[in-house]
Amino acid sequence: MKYKTLQDKIADSVALIRKAEELALALNPEQGFHVGFSGGKDSQVLLELVKMAGVKYRAVYNVTTNDPPENVYFIRKHYPEVVFVNNGGGQLVQDD
Repeated sequence: MKYKTLQDKIADSVALIRKAEELALALNPEQGFHVGFSGGKDSQVLLELVKMAGVKYRAVYNVTTNDPPENVYFIRKHYPEVVFVNNGGGQLVQDD
């Protein structure tokens, strides 16, 4: 059994995301993919793959009442493209 290299896995993931873009655009032509972003390592990897694929997307952090301030700071500093929405209907959270 031949194992795939990391580069092969990345290329496969990017190709799959590109293939799925048609469906994402059919469901949401204005924004394409809706990428849930928590600031964790899995979210960071997924967002990077979406960027590498060059597809249309909107990255969203769902604000709760229990958000660790350090996590919110990290996302705002390192991922300014991520949109903060509340968990009650998608209204933007205003910056201070």
